[in-house]
Amino acid sequence: MVQKKEAFASLASIVTLGLVVYPLFSLVNAAFYKIRIIKGELSVESVAPFANFYRVFSDTLFQTSAEVTIIFSLVSVIIQIPLGLLLAIAVANSKLKRLWISLFIISIILPPVSVALIWRFLVYPEIGLMDRLTSLLGFRIPWLGSMFWARILIIMVDTWHWTSFAFLIIYAGYVSLSSVPFEAARIDGASDIQTFRHITLPLLRPTIVVALFFRIIDVLQAFPEIWELTFGGPMYATTILNILVYIATFTLTDFSYAAVVALTLMLLTIGFVLTFNKMLKR
Repeated sequence: MVQKKEAFASLASIVTLGLVVYPLFSLVNAAFYKIRIIKGELSVESVAPFANFYRVFSDTLFQTSAEVTIIFSLVSVIIQIPLGLLLAIAVANSKLKRLWISLFIISIILPPVSVALIWRFLVYPEIGLMDRLTSLLGFRIPWLGSMFWARILIIMVDTWHWTSFAFLIIYAGYVSLSSVPFEAARIDGASDIQTFRHITLPLLRPTIVVALFFRIIDVLQAFPEIWELTFGGPMYATTILNILVYIATFTLTDFSYAAVVALTLMLLTIGFVLTFNKMLKR
């Protein structure tokens, strides 16, 4: 029985390794050749080493996409983690905590495509609820027609959808804290702000780092919400690197370009993982 388990484990490891190594090898290989579809036929050309990387990194579309990715990721996480922390503390001290937790869980389990379509209807010109409300106030916001407001919109949607995820992780860490330090602080006459700053935050730091870790990884892999909401527009204003891989593959049919962008995104993600791993060890 033990030998059979070891055999199945070895087989599963080999299959998993093959499913990872072969696509990764193909991705790296595509990054060092010029692979395109021309008139319905696959064209493979040899290029100078790292020529594709120079071509992609010097492209304005890639530079814009990288900038959008950084802004979208940083702003979303900077908003969601503190908001999740405040919600966790508020709900933990609320009498209706079960109701609030249920509502937050519902927002998480909604499919990203459904969330994108809901918000698209909310901001749609003339018929959207948000558009009508702003019209009553005497102005209109071109959510889907302005580069600035489209970027604000994708941050709003991501925050609405995924703050609950950060909330649940931090809430689980908060309710598991020992009550002894808080009782000692109360006896010593510490205010709520002092207790939060000197006890709650230090004790929750590992939990916050875990929530930050998962949210950074999720934000870098964002795709369906943004694609269904703005399709990367207007004028590529909401085209993050993940969407750029899709556009380069299926619209531009430039597989080498897509491979370079995908590798860049993968290395960026690995860099974040290693950084947060060191933070967790500390």
